[in-house]
Amino acid sequence: MTIKFNLKTSAITLSTLLALLVLMSTAFAGSTTITSLPYTASQRGTNFSETLYVAGTKLVSNTNGIDIRGHDIVLYLGADTVTFGAGNGNSNYGLRFYGSGYNDGSSMTAYNIKIIGGTILHAATNDDAAYNKTVNFSGGSNIYFENTNIHVKGNNAHCLERPSSSWGLWNIEFNGGSWTSDVTGFTSRCQYDGAAARLYSALQPVSGDDYHFKIHGVNLTKSPGQGMIIQGKCFVYDCELTVDARNDFYTYPSGGVCANTANSFAIITQKLQPGSAIYNNVIRSGEESLGCDGGILLQLSVGSAESPVEIYDNDVILHRGHDQYYWDLNSKAFKSRYANKHVNIHDNRFVVQVGNTSNSSYGVNGTAVDVVSFWDSGCDWPEGRYPDSFLVYENNYIEVQGMGSDFETATCARFAITNNDGYTWEGAGNVWRNNHLKVLKHGYQIGGYDNWGQCMDLLIEGDTVEYASNSFGNTQYAYNIGFDLSSLGNKARNVGYLGNANYDDVNFVGGSGERTITMQNQYDILVLGNNECPVAGASITVTNNYGRTVMTANTNSNGYATGIINYWFAAEDGPDSTNFNNFTIRATRSGETEVLVTTIDDANRADTLRLDTVEGDCDVDIVPPGDILDLNALPGESDGVIELSWTAPGDDGNSGQADHYQIRYSQSPIHGGNWDQATLAANPPSPASPGSVENHTISGLDEGEAYYIAVKTFDDVDLESGLSNIAEGYAHGIAVPVPMATVVDSVYGSATLTAQIVDSYHSLYYVFELDSLEDYPEPQLNVDLAADTMATVTYNSLSENVSYFWRVAAIASDGADTSAWSISTQFNILTGVAQTLASSDCAFPQDGDAVQSSQPVFKVNNLPEIDTYYFQVDQAEGFSDPVQSGPVAKSSGLTTSWQVSEPLDAGNTYYWRVSSNGMIWTAPIAFTAELDIHPYPNPFRPEAGHNFVTFTNLVEQSDIVIATLSGKIVKHENDIGPDEWQWDVKNDDGDELAPGVYLYSINFPSGSTGGKVVVIR
Repeated sequence: MTIKFNLKTSAITLSTLLALLVLMSTAFAGSTTITSLPYTASQRGTNFSETLYVAGTKLVSNTNGIDIRGHDIVLYLGADTVTFGAGNGNSNYGLRFYGSGYNDGSSMTAYNIKIIGGTILHAATNDDAAYNKTVNFSGGSNIYFENTNIHVKGNNAHCLERPSSSWGLWNIEFNGGSWTSDVTGFTSRCQYDGAAARLYSALQPVSGDDYHFKIHGVNLTKSPGQGMIIQGKCFVYDCELTVDARNDFYTYPSGGVCANTANSFAIITQKLQPGSAIYNNVIRSGEESLGCDGGILLQLSVGSAESPVEIYDNDVILHRGHDQYYWDLNSKAFKSRYANKHVNIHDNRFVVQVGNTSNSSYGVNGTAVDVVSFWDSGCDWPEGRYPDSFLVYENNYIEVQGMGSDFETATCARFAITNNDGYTWEGAGNVWRNNHLKVLKHGYQIGGYDNWGQCMDLLIEGDTVEYASNSFGNTQYAYNIGFDLSSLGNKARNVGYLGNANYDDVNFVGGSGERTITMQNQYDILVLGNNECPVAGASITVTNNYGRTVMTANTNSNGYATGIINYWFAAEDGPDSTNFNNFTIRATRSGETEVLVTTIDDANRADTLRLDTVEGDCDVDIVPPGDILDLNALPGESDGVIELSWTAPGDDGNSGQADHYQIRYSQSPIHGGNWDQATLAANPPSPASPGSVENHTISGLDEGEAYYIAVKTFDDVDLESGLSNIAEGYAHGIAVPVPMATVVDSVYGSATLTAQIVDSYHSLYYVFELDSLEDYPEPQLNVDLAADTMATVTYNSLSENVSYFWRVAAIASDGADTSAWSISTQFNILTGVAQTLASSDCAFPQDGDAVQSSQPVFKVNNLPEIDTYYFQVDQAEGFSDPVQSGPVAKSSGLTTSWQVSEPLDAGNTYYWRVSSNGMIWTAPIAFTAELDIHPYPNPFRPEAGHNFVTFTNLVEQSDIVIATLSGKIVKHENDIGPDEWQWDVKNDDGDELAPGVYLYSINFPSGSTGGKVVVIR
């Protein structure tokens, strides 16, 4: 089994290309060795025909480094270092790109440039050295950095700098490497003078696959002001960023607003264009100085409805100590301001930490997500001026954590969307949906930023508001409304409340305007006749306490009318209030009107009216099954399993036998507003008689992770019960810790290793292994027995000439269980972190696994600095005749997958491995190929809601024959697979099959299988 790889027609990875370039440079390309600095590279060529090297391992300049004014050049640094600014001068650069940024053939223009490996180091010994730039762009395009480390010192200096007044710049890519700013002071935070990377694009339009900046796999280890400022069409992903505010030029309270460390965000965006994305980044506060003021700042960024800007899957946990100017400045994990439009912010974790009397590194104020979008000068767009609009925040986890008793404000989400002269944007289309807010003090703050700032027409839908444990003496509010603002049209619909939170936990600051926030829920009205049976066609009108009509409808055939009710609203002649929830419901049919006065709120979402002179239809079932009140979830006996138990309700309340269950689970709390978004569990049991104990196993979960689970019961006409109690349980096992940071001290030969701790039903400690070989034959062990939010250890006396690997595992304190080892991280004391593939990166199958398919899917963990993977499978451990993938581009998410193209022989042992370049492979991993082709549901029951029988785990070119017990063929399907085939339980003529037992047989190139399927009608 051999798949031939045609080099001419297949893609080749850049790392492979560069290796070939190095090997063949003498024969096929011009090469130059740089022996002294400064140096100007003005070569011209085609197809990267010039390769530059540096002599020795370290080339030093008192002033500038390398100036590139040519094109089609490869600067191969490898493990070498270019050192500049050793004379402590000002305005020096380590590497500069010159030109207009247009590929106009000018010898002065830098384009088609590759910088491979190495370190570009600012060697100043005096902190007064100012305005130095390690990498400086005055123009250029198609410039690519791979695994290059960039370092700067002094003041008002940057690792990377692109002056806003320079020529166009696009297709600039940074793949891997570390950026470190040891700047000690800067003169203006308003101009982002303390940023590690200040990258402006001149905003020239780009099209197709072009972009301005693409930054991925970068480890930004330190910055005193901001991490990176980006502009244009940009992509930032798979990066780790640490900002640690410091400004030695400023001492509170002297100076001005711009001469301090405020707005020390890790990522600041300006005018992002459609299609831009910031995703899968890890952002943390530094621990040496003031920490980090903010995570991600979104400014003036405009996507489109077809191609929005996206910010997703980022993990932001930070804190901020006392600010040098504002003193008690809020920490903000995410902030948007200044006219952003068509941006989707989803599936992020935004956490800020506040308050600790014994540790000044935690500030006293924190806002996890700050939506304070004001129009001001410079914010005009072609369609007019506006604050934030058409922003969608969805499925985010948002929390403010209390670290002590001295915090003042702690707000999960603040909204103030207006402008400086009172202009507001009605119909803005801003939506919050299915987010989870864990509230320390305030959940939502509507209006109020520096005592002003309105919020208009915001929809909050399906969110969960949960009160965190609060022992700090602060009153908790779900909603904080305030600062004498007239904020109108905001709605909170189908919001769920946990941990003692409630919809009327509202704090009014000053005299708020009319209807600042309106509570809404779906409301169901049932009309019954004089025989207690449902009445169809009854006219329903609902009016509020002031005579306003808030709902009109007619009952359906089941006697129900449903609508959205505003159940909390402002008084007619006074400020907002939670006291006016009285509603009048009128049901009219055949000349009779029945009136019900009731209170509608978060707890009351349904009412019943009865007509004395109208007879209802008793053939209609209107009684739903009873609610499940005792759902319990416990870890199962094998990894990734949760065992459920509950008491069966009845078909009508607790009488009769119900028809079927729906079980849903999620890693966020479930409530009525987000039930449909939770994952549906497969193959729930059929309901037993009322009072029986039911059990169900959910498998395939992430081991050691916490899940929320709920159940609804349905009868044979699909009337559904209410939501069961919400059970929270852990899947069996311990989740794998995630390596977060490797901080190397080359002077003392030490490395501090940090991993994110995991939640567990066990008490845990963390074991680290360090070795010079990726299979850890003789590891050095180190243990963190009392990890807080991070597990951390330090290894000392490490060698400079050794590449090390480290990994971490979590272990139950009682020895009952242990997690798997984490992915490995490789580093060198001199060059820092350099990720390569290890066997532990092979996610599936793992050594000794039996895969239930003859065409398995292989998965490898995504690493930030690797964009292309190669897979091989063979029956021989030496891979003498492998099936191989060729280059496979990295997928979004945690893993990249490849499915073998030819069926494997069932029962045989195989080996697979993976590489980042097609040359250096992981150790072989053994697995066995087995088959698990089967139909489900079996038996097939249409009355249980079954529409198809699905045959799963099919291999390619499968042939399925279905026959009666007497051998008569009723269905024959050729050449199907791989994966699944759905059968509608009809014969070849399209007629439904009669009830009974049928035989199936499946033939495929490497074998066959068969069995029975039962049809019950």
